[in-house]
Amino acid sequence: MKQLLFCTIYLLCLLKVSGQTTSEECAEYPYQPHFIHPVPYVKDTLITNPTENTPPAPPENGETRGIFFVHGLGGNANSWDRANEATVLGAQGFPARKVITALTTYGSNSLSTAGLNLEEAIWAKKTPFENAGVTDHLRNYIISHSQGGLVSRMTDKHYDIIDRRMFGGIVTFGSPNGGAQILNSRNEGEIEQLAAEGCKALGSAELLGALGQNVSPFLFNITSNGILQALNGACDFGAAILPFTLFSELNTPISNDYHVGADELNNLNGHGNPNVLKVAMHGVEYAEDEDPLNPKQLMWRTFSSRGATSAPVFQGDDDDELVNKANEEVARYMERYVYHFQRYLYYSRMGIFGVARAKKHLKLARVYYEAHDFMLRVDDRWKLIVGAKQWVANAPEACMCEWINNIDGWSHYGIGPAATPAECDALVANYNVPGESINCSWSPASYVLEVKASDGVVTQESQMAFPGAAYRYMDQTNHFQMRNSSQTKEALMALYEGHILEFFKTDEK
Repeated sequence: MKQLLFCTIYLLCLLKVSGQTTSEECAEYPYQPHFIHPVPYVKDTLITNPTENTPPAPPENGETRGIFFVHGLGGNANSWDRANEATVLGAQGFPARKVITALTTYGSNSLSTAGLNLEEAIWAKKTPFENAGVTDHLRNYIISHSQGGLVSRMTDKHYDIIDRRMFGGIVTFGSPNGGAQILNSRNEGEIEQLAAEGCKALGSAELLGALGQNVSPFLFNITSNGILQALNGACDFGAAILPFTLFSELNTPISNDYHVGADELNNLNGHGNPNVLKVAMHGVEYAEDEDPLNPKQLMWRTFSSRGATSAPVFQGDDDDELVNKANEEVARYMERYVYHFQRYLYYSRMGIFGVARAKKHLKLARVYYEAHDFMLRVDDRWKLIVGAKQWVANAPEACMCEWINNIDGWSHYGIGPAATPAECDALVANYNVPGESINCSWSPASYVLEVKASDGVVTQESQMAFPGAAYRYMDQTNHFQMRNSSQTKEALMALYEGHILEFFKTDEK
């Protein structure tokens, strides 16, 4: 999923900028919320599923367990390096385990073929695992991240017809088990639109700001409009071709199989195998002083952790880098806006002698204001893209009418039999009941803004939508941090100690 995220900020972060938000409204949506509706947020550290079948007990003298690590979209066989290293060799406060592990990979044609690829990669480890002391392959298990969790589940489904099962448990970290809304947004062009808007807003401020420092007001005024037109065209073109050029993973066929509502994903979620033990690790990203359901800087904290897997073992907790830069840029844009607007006011009082300078400073004030405004709104836009915010119809559009009895004065209200505004108007014009009259007006649909906890890429409810799974919560953890942070350490420790499900208890060396 990492590459999918990066494509969104290409062109948006033209120079060194990133952003934050404090606004609840989104200009792309014409409806204002009546209220913000929070979807319940799950913070219980551990939720087990008592309906799972009890697995066979491990040998009394201990055993060597086999673990397959599976990467997500845009990842590779080394994506789980740090967790694998800690599992095999140990780390501070994290004892090594009696295991043999495999860092696996798969193709990207579809979930089904990727599941077959993974099955073959796992089967290839049969002999090496047995040589290392694995005696029961049904005691092996998978640890997967993001898309890799869905691929692992698809491999489990393929075992219905492939009789060479090599694992009996699946653990998912941040997997979009209920679908990835970011892919729906990709299909609807929202990612490209956000990139284009960021390119125009931030690019205009930077280009005209530099131009204004190096040319006369007269030359600035006659060249700036042409520069902006060229920039807007370049931004639209760049955003349109972005997914097809720099980040091909965004359009790999496999990603079409798990957007919200995808048939393949629905079929996968309908597949039940109670003999496989399942755990869904679900993370929520927010800062200590923020609301987990609606953090102010979700996008920037998530992007700040894009290099978490290269940090030392379990030390990828830092998610403030881009947040701090964003705050600096927001302040800088506001400072430049105030400066140029004040200069505009000053020169506008000088009559014809200040016209050129006033015009220049007004244009610069405008582009800095638009850049500042974009930075304040972009995080809300990102939340809409990943599904952490969603406009939900609260009431459908309808023809609302009042029927009046002109004789005794009684009246009542209701919905008139009209499907369009024109039919609603016709209902009034054609109403012909003796002694009665009718007043109708077309009422547009009303919407509420629904907010959901997420890891910055996948909503918490989607991460937890793994049928038959036990759950463990990862606090203040974003999608990138899940494979290598202090919360990863705690989650794996709980897993290996058997605190989540006994099946996953893995002996220390």
